Amino acid sequence: MEHRTENRAEKRILRTMNVVLHNGGNGLLGGRIRNISGNGIYIELAPEQRMAPDDTVRLAFKTHLGLHIVPSRVVRVEDSGSAMRFTRRDDRLAAALARLGGEESRSTG
Repeated sequence: MEHRTENRAEKRILRTMNVVLHNGGNGLLGGRIRNISGNGIYIELAPEQRMAPDDTVRLAFKTHLGLHIVPSRVVRVEDSGSAMRFTRRDDRLAAALARLGGEESRSTG
């Protein structure tokens, strides 16, 4: 697989948590979030769960503010998983990401 340099403006929050993906006709897939930012997420997936660039999914994961269901598009596929860009994000998700980022800053500062 090709390895590309990422150009992200948003800070990545290194956070591991479970995520469920609804991939249209392929049903539900389970994975682990490796990192998340205001624009997207990197999810570790088993090889048989790999998706293709431009696939659209709905991600479901929990934070301190509850369950988030976020429409997303696959932008990069690697051996270990997929990078996805949020196609819609609401104020509650933005608040949850801000708090996660603040928690990470305090734990590394």
